Amino acid sequence: MLKFFVDTSSDYLSLVLTSNKEVLSSIRILAGRKMSEEILGQINNIISVSQISISDIDEFYVVTGPGSFTGVRIGVAMVMGIAEGLSKKCYGITSLDCGAITSGLDVCSVAVRLKGDLFAIRKYNFKENIFSDYFCDTISNDEMNKYIIINSDKQSNIALEKVAIDDRHIMFKDKCEPLYLRKSEAELNIDKKRINR
Repeated sequence: MLKFFVDTSSDYLSLVLTSNKEVLSSIRILAGRKMSEEILGQINNIISVSQISISDIDEFYVVTGPGSFTGVRIGVAMVMGIAEGLSKKCYGITSLDCGAITSGLDVCSVAVRLKGDLFAIRKYNFKENIFSDYFCDTISNDEMNKYIIINSDKQSNIALEKVAIDDRHIMFKDKCEPLYLRKSEAELNIDKKRINR
């Protein structure tokens, strides 16, 4: 079974193509503000290098955030469009779930900085298959070492290749829609203007 994974939740664009838990091809580039310009060309590159047709892919996966608002929207829209156009299955997996899988730990807490000292958090116990809901909380500098912090300072430490070949990603596959745990900057600014009227 061919699976295609896309992560645009940070400034990095990561693409991974797998066949039966073996990585056929992968790309990871710093795309930043050029994510929308880079993604289609890089998808074409990975398909060409792998010498397959995009219609050969059985399932598509996209990292649905939390992370870069714009990046997540670009990735989700692109993957949903391709999958829908090919009548293929499309799934979402959160950056927090990817971070937990990447860590290789049986018990961990993963966090993504949302704004200031506010983080999106999820706790994982793979030994007992117990996972908390996604929630927001503040993390002080003294508490940072208790968490695996991902996508910090626009860097991505999600090893998408590891996620793609780890069977645990199947436990977390969900709807292909962005996971937003806070309002965007634009929404926050609109709210401030409404209050100041």
